[in-house]
Amino acid sequence: DTVDEPTSPKADALNGELSLATDLDSCLDKSLIHEMVVAEENAGLLVLVRLLREELDRYTQNATQTDDADTGANASVPQPRVVIFFPNEDMAQAAISPLRDALWGRHNVGVLLPTIGFNPLTIMEQFKNSELSVLLATPTSVRGLDFEGLTHVYTMYLPADDPREYIHLAGRVGRAGQL
Repeated sequence: DTVDEPTSPKADALNGELSLATDLDSCLDKSLIHEMVVAEENAGLLVLVRLLREELDRYTQNATQTDDADTGANASVPQPRVVIFFPNEDMAQAAISPLRDALWGRHNVGVLLPTIGFNPLTIMEQFKNSELSVLLATPTSVRGLDFEGLTHVYTMYLPADDPREYIHLAGRVGRAGQL
């Protein structure tokens, strides 16, 4: 007979044994807001566009109120900086044109996908300099990269079979000292 040592939910997650929502919750940064929106697959982009527009409108309204009150820069209201993850490049590529069309004049959309042909260093520099406010990517295309000042991370068509992937993607925002 062997006696199993008690383990924490975080340790279980690192060992690939994460299964319950409460375990997942214990692994996530408590200072972040995690929300799940369920939509039919054919309505996912529409829901995403509505969420992005709502966030941009909220930013614009808050920035205007801050400017009116301070008569200065709106440094206390961060401009939306968004990364949207798609499970694979085909799905991300299919979303490029619809998102650019729907967000025209509201967000500048960039694409960080290896097969698109854009220089990834240029795209990253544009995103870093706030020339782009929305970045489309796959989990593999950003693995190991760190994005400063992200305000939102969206994961389209979240894989339910591996919560560790969500933890990795959620980690793109909320790095130590960035909240």
